[in-house]
Amino acid sequence: MAVFKTRAEKVAKAQQKREDRLGNLQHKYNLYALDDDDLAIVERIYTDLAGLGLMKAGITLQSKAEETAKIGYSSAQVEQNWLIINLLSRLNENVEELIEMQKDK
Repeated sequence: MAVFKTRAEKVAKAQQKREDRLGNLQHKYNLYALDDDDLAIVERIYTDLAGLGLMKAGITLQSKAEETAKIGYSSAQVEQNWLIINLLSRLNENVEELIEMQKDK
């Protein structure tokens, strides 16, 4: 049994971790209809937001009620944005289906 992992093992582990994170994201926000390009963009957005999570926690502990409320509203807007992304994706699928139906006539 090797003590150190090979480069291929490290790459495979990183890829598996990324796929798990994307799967969790898709499940949490119901983003199954997104294609790979859109999912990559969502992943970048989510990674950026995750970095802000620690800062948000620190600010919440040290700030006034008004500032905490602003952070809460901002977090709610982020959740709404995930919902909008999901709805727009489904709407796009429906439009594409309608276009295909019109072509078949």
